[in-house]
Amino acid sequence: MENSEQTKITTHTIIQFLFGKRDAILKVAECPDSLRVSFILVMVAALARSYDKEYLFREPLHLLLSPVASALVAFLIFLAFRLLSWRHAHDCPKFWRDFKVILSLFWMTAPLAWVYGIPVEIMFDGFLSMQINLWLLLVVAVWRVLLFIRIMNVIYGGYSLVVVLMICGSIAYGVLDIVPMPIISFMGGVTITGTGGLIRLIGFLVVAICIIAVPITALLYLVSIFTRIGSKYSGYKVNQDITYAKTVFKLPILISILFIFCLPYFQPKQANRYTVETLFSEDKITQALEYLKSHKVEDFPRHWTLPPQWKYRKKKPDMLTIMRELQKTDEKSWVKDYYFEDFKGYFGFFLRPHHHSTCEKITSYYSVIKKLKPFYLYTSAISTIEEKCPQVLEEESQIAIPANITSIKKSLQKL
Repeated sequence: MENSEQTKITTHTIIQFLFGKRDAILKVAECPDSLRVSFILVMVAALARSYDKEYLFREPLHLLLSPVASALVAFLIFLAFRLLSWRHAHDCPKFWRDFKVILSLFWMTAPLAWVYGIPVEIMFDGFLSMQINLWLLLVVAVWRVLLFIRIMNVIYGGYSLVVVLMICGSIAYGVLDIVPMPIISFMGGVTITGTGGLIRLIGFLVVAICIIAVPITALLYLVSIFTRIGSKYSGYKVNQDITYAKTVFKLPILISILFIFCLPYFQPKQANRYTVETLFSEDKITQALEYLKSHKVEDFPRHWTLPPQWKYRKKKPDMLTIMRELQKTDEKSWVKDYYFEDFKGYFGFFLRPHHHSTCEKITSYYSVIKKLKPFYLYTSAISTIEEKCPQVLEEESQIAIPANITSIKKSLQKL
């Protein structure tokens, strides 16, 4: 009976694994079924990330992003360790067999990511929900990195800290360099506050840490490869007697059922988002706006940003075309109110004095602004046009334009 318990991986074993206990790590590594079980856990994590953020009925491949991305990260870390332990290659298992074990250990950390399934966005307001999400992301990311440092230390011995930090830091830097983040225009006097500014600040901090940590760890790694310091394989032996207890599957199944149960609430909102984004991507701006107007704001994801998401450097659809389309009627709607507010920030960033806008572009902006006539936008437009395209003002015949900004303000205040 005691021997049977020693060869069973239970929920308690998984918890010990998540806290970095050596015996639990080796037990998971030695079990031949760990890859299949860990794949189930990582798919539950993928469902937790996506059930309320993606339209899974039309974009089911989002569920594969987590296992594919994590497999790539695990392979890079594994490859770095194999290169580091080349002096002890005769002690290591075959390459692909060893990778399967490392991948199963990496995927076994997936239960930590289940917390991403907490629907924070509908529980709290925008800025607070973003703060909570970022804290969850920070805690889970740091925990998983430290846990995998511990795992690789158990399996491969020394230099696990250097290798894991080098690979994870390089990946984090590369992702932040590729993935668009909210733009902050300091020189233009436009500061994106709230969620955008917070995300940008976190991004700057992560990049700064990576810039410092990656070169140092990379140098230590290269030195260790060409010296006798390299990592020595500590070892594990696959044990066919070790199996997973049936109780291990109860919690993943229960959590999956819970997320699936929530799909009817979240997926219709994501379906509406998907429809609007698809119409905009096909340049069907009129149809997209009509679709938006035919629904209430509550019919869409709570913190969704309508296209164009210019704060993330996305230029399509064209904001000016949207504004002109909305100006065709005097009808009031939440859509017009949203785009009017969004256009304020858009205008402030892309038409600021030091921005390289063409005269044709400035003229297009002005044709929209003079119909809206919000005080601070209008005066700013005149200021920019006076500086870059004075001929536009000279050709203006419909309204009397004062010679300078001060007189403009006085004239508008009288209206």
